[in-house]
Amino acid sequence: MHPRARSVGPRRLLAAPALALALAISPLAARALPNGITGYSGKQNQTCNQCHVGGTAPDVSFVGPDTLATNEVGTFQFVVTSKIPPVQDGAGFNVAAQAGTLAIIAGEGARRASDGELTHTEPKENEAGIAMWSFTWKAPTQPGMYRLFGAGNSVNQNGQSSGDRARTTRFDVQVVAAAATSTPTASPTPTATPPPPTTTATATSTLLPNTATATASATPPPPSTGTATPTPTAIAEPPTATATIASTSTPPSTASASPSATHTATEVPSPTATVAPFGCVGDCNADGRVSINELVTGVGIALGTNPLASCPALDRDDNGRVTIAELIAAVNNALNTCPLGPRAARPPGAQSAPPAPRRLSP
Repeated sequence: MHPRARSVGPRRLLAAPALALALAISPLAARALPNGITGYSGKQNQTCNQCHVGGTAPDVSFVGPDTLATNEVGTFQFVVTSKIPPVQDGAGFNVAAQAGTLAIIAGEGARRASDGELTHTEPKENEAGIAMWSFTWKAPTQPGMYRLFGAGNSVNQNGQSSGDRARTTRFDVQVVAAAATSTPTASPTPTATPPPPTTTATATSTLLPNTATATASATPPPPSTGTATPTPTAIAEPPTATATIASTSTPPSTASASPSATHTATEVPSPTATVAPFGCVGDCNADGRVSINELVTGVGIALGTNPLASCPALDRDDNGRVTIAELIAAVNNALNTCPLGPRAARPPGAQSAPPAPRRLSP
């Protein structure tokens, strides 16, 4: 990672053979690489300090989830905090992964090299002494513990490699098996089977002067439906007969029942952020000073990756979020001393709204 070109001064002049050997071993040292370089994250046991010398090493850290499911994509930030921001006012970076897939986020001033590692496209100016890049990492398909490697180079942007210094760090992510998804099975719909229809035929014969009545019943098998017409025969004098047919049919009936399901949603109560009664912006643990870890926590709250409840002391105006101005105030408290006096009390029953996720960039 070389955000600025290296220039060899008179006090570093070497004899011709020694200089030729040094350039043969490290040809990158003789080239200007303001658009970054990979392979110096510490993963391969190489760092930017092989070329950049003379400055003060910054604080570097990863901010992001420490647990992901297999194939899940998580968003991370790599943060470089200058120890002397008035002098070393810019930074570059290089991030690599043990496994999985790294990817850039548009507008972050970063690029993905052919080896799968990430680096800057140009040195990034500090804001309140901090330079930061957001990126994503897709977890591998197998569960296990995986490591991210990162190097941050704090530079003075003087066009040379002198006055710069880098530091490396690592971040472990536990990858767990994804939860199995169950598929509901539909139950069959019960169907009632109707009884077969019943047909009744009645025949009445009237004889003069004698009267005879005959009744016949028939139950045909389903599914046929018909009307039986019996023909009575009567021998009488005079042979005059009248027949009457009455038919009664019971139609089939079909009944269907469909099961139904009822789902009840249970409301989960939202956590309530508590305002710390301390007058030092950024003093999360109320020890009277602001540490680098507390600044990194503030950056995570501003980006939406940490809850405001992890450090209410950063919300100076009690508006439920952490702004750039509040981060700058916390940096000033870290570089100087904390002011005395309690913070303004919040009205009874008031709660801080959860911060909306956003990027810390110009």
